[in-house]
This record gives sequence, structure tokens and C-alpha cells, in this order.
Amino acid sequence: MPAILGEIGPAAERAIPALLRGIAHTNLLVRHNAVVALGRIHAQPELVVPELIKCFDDKEAFVRAEAAGALGAFGKEAQSAVPALLELRRNEALRPGPASGKAAIMFTGFVVASSWGASPSPSFNADVVGCSMEALNQIDSAAAAKADLK
Repeated sequence: MPAILGEIGPAAERAIPALLRGIAHTNLLVRHNAVVALGRIHAQPELVVPELIKCFDDKEAFVRAEAAGALGAFGKEAQSAVPALLELRRNEALRPGPASGKAAIMFTGFVVASSWGASPSPSFNADVVGCSMEALNQIDSAAAAKADLK
């Protein structure tokens, strides 16, 4: 599981190319776990930050939320993500709520269980907004305050 690499932290930096491929995988859980690991490894921001920003277009809310959280882990090294985080927050407010009622149970960044196998379709818009706000505060608290997000 790619997220386990994140537990190793920066020493797992050699896995970054494979994890970057993982965030584009068709399997939801592979994408999710790759994003989690990239945030926990938090190395090579010049390479990783732009790819995490692309995850804001993922159809699954909890991948978008984890991408925001992963960017927050980079702190000031993810300064280039501030405009995208502000846009993510605005866009999430416009997204429709869950149509299917499906949900995944999350625990510390790992998908622990899902009654729908490998492709649940949760819509955790509030979690995405919350994660984007927290990431903004970690990256640039002045920008967060200016946007009245603090």
C-alpha cells in the first residue's frame, strides 16, 4: 500500500516517481493512498506540489481533501498552491451533495473500510473545504486571513 511509504517520511523519497504515477491511477484507493504518502514524505516540492494541485480535479471528494492536506504538509514550500486552494474552496461550495449516499470510513488518512469495495463515491464537500482552509493556514496564514478563512 503506497500510504505506508509515507510513514517512512523523507527517507522514502525514492518512491516519489511511482507515487506520482499512482495519483493518476484509475483505482480510487491507489490515488488516495499515493496522495497520502506524498504528503507524509513531503519531499521534492517543485515536482510534487504541481501534481497534488492537479488532484483538485479528481472526481472523488476524499482524494481532493487529502490533496489539500498533503499540500498543507509542505507548508511554505507549497506557496504556489494558494490560488488553487482558494479556488478549490469556492468550487466545493458549488458542488452538489452526495447523490448515492455511499461513504468511506476514514482514519488518519487511510481508507479503513468501505461497503462498496474499491470505488466508493462519497461527496465530503465540507471535508474538502475544511482541509483546504487548514492547508491555507499551514502554507500562508496571511493569505488565509486575507481571504477571511482563519
